[in-house]
Amino acid sequence: MTERERTLAAVEQKQTDIPAVGNAVSIATIDLMDATGCSFPEAHLDAETMAGLAAAGYDRCNMRRTRWAARWTGAGGI
Repeated sequence: MTERERTLAAVEQKQTDIPAVGNAVSIATIDLMDATGCSFPEAHLDAETMAGLAAAGYDRCNMRRTRWAARWTGAGGI
């Protein structure tokens, strides 16, 4: 399954090949900020800092998607 197929299947409560791991709110935790050196409010003002914090969710937590619920409701494609 592709990431998109897996996410849509999970939202529709269908079977997936592996668990669909994601967070519809935010993955920015104090621990990730400490580990990466990327923190708020700097991340809100600097794209590179925000990218570092966002990448930590994948690199350190293996989260393949974030904020998919906002996209699912029409804000953009998955």
